[in-house]
Amino acid sequence: MKKILILTVLAIISISCSEDSGEKNYLTIGIRSDAETLNPMYAFQPHEGSITELLFLSIVRHEWNAEKGILESFPMLADTLLWKDDRSKLYIKIKDGLSWSDSVKLTVDDIIFSFDVYSDPEIQSRALGFFTNYFTDETGKVIVEKSFNRISDTQLEINFRPGSHPTYFDVDQPIIPRHVFDGLSREEFVQAQFNITPVTSGPYGFESWKKNQSIVLEKNNSSFLINPESPGRIIFKVIPDYNSRLLQLQKGEIDILTDLKPEDAEELKTNNQISLGVIDGREYDYIGWNNIDPDIYKKRGIMESNKIFGSNNVRVAMTYALNRMEVLDNFLYNYGQIADAPISSIFVDAYDSLATYEYGPEKASEILKSEGWTDSDGDGIIDKDGTKFSFKMLVPSGNSRRKFAATIFSNNLKEIGIDVSVEFLEMNTFLDGLFNKEFDAWMVGWQIPIPIDLRIQWYSDPNATPVNFSSYGNPVVDSLLDALDMDVSTPERNNLLKKINEIIYNEQPYTFLYWIDNIVAYNRRIHNINVNPLGAIHSCWEWELK
Repeated sequence: MKKILILTVLAIISISCSEDSGEKNYLTIGIRSDAETLNPMYAFQPHEGSITELLFLSIVRHEWNAEKGILESFPMLADTLLWKDDRSKLYIKIKDGLSWSDSVKLTVDDIIFSFDVYSDPEIQSRALGFFTNYFTDETGKVIVEKSFNRISDTQLEINFRPGSHPTYFDVDQPIIPRHVFDGLSREEFVQAQFNITPVTSGPYGFESWKKNQSIVLEKNNSSFLINPESPGRIIFKVIPDYNSRLLQLQKGEIDILTDLKPEDAEELKTNNQISLGVIDGREYDYIGWNNIDPDIYKKRGIMESNKIFGSNNVRVAMTYALNRMEVLDNFLYNYGQIADAPISSIFVDAYDSLATYEYGPEKASEILKSEGWTDSDGDGIIDKDGTKFSFKMLVPSGNSRRKFAATIFSNNLKEIGIDVSVEFLEMNTFLDGLFNKEFDAWMVGWQIPIPIDLRIQWYSDPNATPVNFSSYGNPVVDSLLDALDMDVSTPERNNLLKKINEIIYNEQPYTFLYWIDNIVAYNRRIHNINVNPLGAIHSCWEWELK
């Protein structure tokens, strides 16, 4: 009897230890809002992209080389990638033995289907418009018969249109399973069950989704990306309140918190259970100066120069007038750096250090006076040709950093005779006004794409670049951007980017405020983590939990 009792106790201890060990192999990530979908076609939110990256394979994968400041591309589901000499064709052989989570074989038919769907205007996918190097019809949809040559289940040749200059980024989309959508019309895709309970191919598979609570992914032990030390389960826990996320991190209830506030980072430095990683600035805040008159544009659709901000010199003066270091020191705690142009220093070979526009109200006033802006009637507000230097600056509500900065900057401008009022708008209302070019000035943020894409923001054609909110136009910049679309060497590309960066720096269509570091806090039991500009959990299947 005594022996049986001892064996029973040992069994209980063994079970308890096993369960505890299993728990330690879980990774919990705090996210501020639930996902809308797990379908990569519609994964518009950053955390949706992070989740679908784990669920679906792409032809290639990318890694950040911090020393060179570039992305390096490697095969993912591809086993072989071969370009024709003129890069008009790409031969792809995918790995043998790949399967979907429902055991159906993954073939090149899934690749062809995926690119057909992603490019279809009926689908309105997040990748719509990304396929300009393919053979496409008038709507931008990929012409499958001309673009793809199916050789076998595992071999495919992609044909690109003459004169295009494709790269691995042209084949970088998460591949979705064709067989799951058989029988569905394209109109039905947006409501498909797949969006909630996906059939997957990645290093992690879908386990469960409790709305507004958690999304749980389970390790796919058959994946070629997985190793025995990879986290067994990844839980995305929905915690809308920032302070609650922070508290749960400190208690060990979640393992990772992104977008940590700088003041909290200073406090967490003393916590021996938590490490900090900093993603160097790829995002910047800016104040946009509308280069055109918004009232005339609204009434007549004509782009006439803005009476105040149409001058390059005036915009440069505005940058001199703002004490950006005060925000960097007192709000960001120096987790960032002053920005003066659209290319960050993380892009090492495409970046040239430019002299910062240091805070100088006297210099600003001197420039404005040379442009004819003086206080002619002694009311304390400078004017020119009967126009007061008076404007409204619109800011999206809910961002404490921008609220703090708006107070400082409006005071800076008033000191040199500029009358500015600040209005905070709900985000959707703000975006509507921004796209309709209704504002003279606004403060918001921008994240530079990787790889660098300046065309979407700085090319002068308003139809091709809807996010050129300031209506900036410079024919030299246009020609340089056009040259970037040609087949140029990497050194040539970097030189073109530097020239564009310098021109925009000189003309200040925006006042670039500061590059903002993304501070990531994570539990020290996570090993082999590499926090970098691609995101906090990029390639997290390579992590180990101790």
